[in-house]
Amino acid sequence: MSDPIRFKIIINNLLSNAYKYQDSSKKEGTIRVSSERLDNMDTLIVVEDNGIGIREDIKDTVWNMFVRGTHASSGSGIGLYILKESANVLGASVTFESEEGKGSRFEVRFRHVDQIN
Repeated sequence: MSDPIRFKIIINNLLSNAYKYQDSSKKEGTIRVSSERLDNMDTLIVVEDNGIGIREDIKDTVWNMFVRGTHASSGSGIGLYILKESANVLGASVTFESEEGKGSRFEVRFRHVDQIN
């Protein structure tokens, strides 16, 4: 049970970023999507890529509005901000790990409906 519009925004922004920030120097770009029902009935969705990654110096600010990970992109810098805000409205949490030149892994944890206040 969720808001399908916000859920779509979250998934679309994760996939769009994974595609947009591919590393053209790599022979093959990879985007991996998985989901898992956790023991406490939460749902975990993971989007991983082998793209350009996120620079260490901006990791603390990627959720802010108008922050762009690279100038090579034509994006406006609001994708991750909107993703995070949509997740907050749904009671979900979003975390990421990323290494420049290696790729990124984003996790969205949707709380089971009985756990939402």
